[in-house]
Amino acid sequence: MIRRVLLATVLTAALAACGSSADEPQAQPSATFEVPGATTPVTPSALPPSSPPASTPAPSTPAFPSAKDGQNYKACNDGNCEVLIRKTAVITLNGEKNTATVKDGGVRLASKTGYVSLGGLGGAVSWSSNGPTHMATLKAAEGDTVIIVIKTRR
Repeated sequence: MIRRVLLATVLTAALAACGSSADEPQAQPSATFEVPGATTPVTPSALPPSSPPASTPAPSTPAFPSAKDGQNYKACNDGNCEVLIRKTAVITLNGEKNTATVKDGGVRLASKTGYVSLGGLGGAVSWSSNGPTHMATLKAAEGDTVIIVIKTRR
């Protein structure tokens, strides 16, 4: 019985598509079929919609870590800090101003007496200008943003 109704529906749809001209609006065939145990024919609109496939979440990129002192560059005044630098910052160490410039995941610290450059995660550089020795380590780097750890030995 189901085969007959299904066959009749397919034939009706095929004939309706072939028998109309381009100027006439085409009637949409209505498909009905019998479901065993149902008292009335069922149309596709009466069926529950199928659920869409479960989407797979896109892989997430790890979040950039946070710096202990954030962007509070005054925390470096005592010579010990962990700061986040975006593009440029002025950091004072032992009374001497240092301009930090970040580019391509590296940082350059320049003062009136010279400069040091640091690139590569975990890399370290140390320097002294007639006083305590400063050591800078690159904790995180991405583009024009870095986290630098500065420690001073007196």
